[in-house]
Amino acid sequence: MACRTLAYFDNMLAADESVRRKKHELMLRVFDAAVLLGTDAVTGFVGRNPLIGMDANLVMFEEVFVAAARAGQSPWADVSGRAVSHAGLECH
Repeated sequence: MACRTLAYFDNMLAADESVRRKKHELMLRVFDAAVLLGTDAVTGFVGRNPLIGMDANLVMFEEVFVAAARAGQSPWADVSGRAVSHAGLECH
């Protein structure tokens, strides 16, 4: 049996910074697990910060989550917000 994709669906843009940091740390662990399992991709849910508007959420995604993924030296440092199954994000 082969595992092609791992998924972690949580709100990566949580308003509370300490909560958001814990979610990002778990996502980085999912990236690590994906490497160990030899998967092709990691999918997940971007989420949203309900305290700010949609445009600000897109900026927050780029500045906070994408930066965290790259800082974690993820093999999927090229993070795209394209639609995939479950309307999440795909990192590859």
